[in-house]
Amino acid sequence: MAREPLLSYNIPFWSLDVRGLVTAPRRTSKGYVMTADHAHPHYEIVFNFSPVPVRHSVRGEFHETNGRYILWRAPYVLHSMRTLSDADYIRSQICFPPFVMSECAGFGDIGRLRHIRACTIPVTEEQLAFLDQMIQHMRHLWNCGAPETMRYGVLTALLYEIGQLVPEDVPAESAAEAYIQEVMYHIAEHPEDDLSMDALAKRFFVGKTKLAQDFHAVTGQSVHECVTAIRLYHARSLLADGEIPMSVIAARCGFSGAAAFIRVFRRETGMTPGEWRRTQEEYV
Repeated sequence: MAREPLLSYNIPFWSLDVRGLVTAPRRTSKGYVMTADHAHPHYEIVFNFSPVPVRHSVRGEFHETNGRYILWRAPYVLHSMRTLSDADYIRSQICFPPFVMSECAGFGDIGRLRHIRACTIPVTEEQLAFLDQMIQHMRHLWNCGAPETMRYGVLTALLYEIGQLVPEDVPAESAAEAYIQEVMYHIAEHPEDDLSMDALAKRFFVGKTKLAQDFHAVTGQSVHECVTAIRLYHARSLLADGEIPMSVIAARCGFSGAAAFIRVFRRETGMTPGEWRRTQEEYV
């Protein structure tokens, strides 16, 4: 049986790679909505327009909301949600990879969000309407290929405005969260490298036991689970090309060979890389 993936693929990853930002327009879900525990290698902002009671989980800790709110999720934060009524659930979504966040931080003040891993931000209907206007403008600029300064300028302004709404009691990331974030970025940027516990502990000047404990405390995953999930995420991106041989994909993603890659891919997804590639042809 295929495992529930730790990394989410609901946003086409090549869109993030090429465009840098994906905005999902406002949509309505009928009946109960639920997502299993998952994480993704990009930032995610969810805008909830309907006062529907929702139960959220972030790294195993639960809380409930019953009003309009914004969800902020940094990369690789394990989270899930479930609506507690069958009323219409209306939301929109923005996703962007870490390099976009870095560009915005260099472009202007993005406020508190830069140092927060995950939070729920209560908002009024008026505040949400104002932010929605900014989102519509940003979507237009991004989709029409406006100059980079304009695109990053409006996203930076949006992040700043959201940061101003973060409750004062939301803590900034801890020292452990900060260095584990760097570990995850290293894994994501170098999937072909030796990413064993020995290699990572040596690179980040920390003991293997401490690294394992901190990593699980921050992400809810083991290092091995995260490495495997990220390697498969990169593999899916390469599979979407349609022409790259399995042996090359295996090497680029840190697997010992094509056979090992196919074995792990099938164990985690329930299908072979070739089967998965054929299911994605409609998107390419």
